[in-house]
Amino acid sequence: MFHTTAFSAPRTTVQDVERDVMCVTCGVPLVVAESPAADAQRREIRRLVDAGLTKSQVEDRLVAIYGEG
Repeated sequence: MFHTTAFSAPRTTVQDVERDVMCVTCGVPLVVAESPAADAQRREIRRLVDAGLTKSQVEDRLVAIYGEG
């Protein structure tokens, strides 16, 4: 008997996204940023990751929220 498995894009982690995203107020990678704005970005990333978005989808959403910069 064959089992079918649905293949989906790999999920991501907050830490994966933090390494590639800049803090909107500090201008440093989010992974090292320490500010209320950085904490707010992390909460938004956590919400998106928990919703099952891929890293690319999370990054696209962050750009839509915070802009390219």
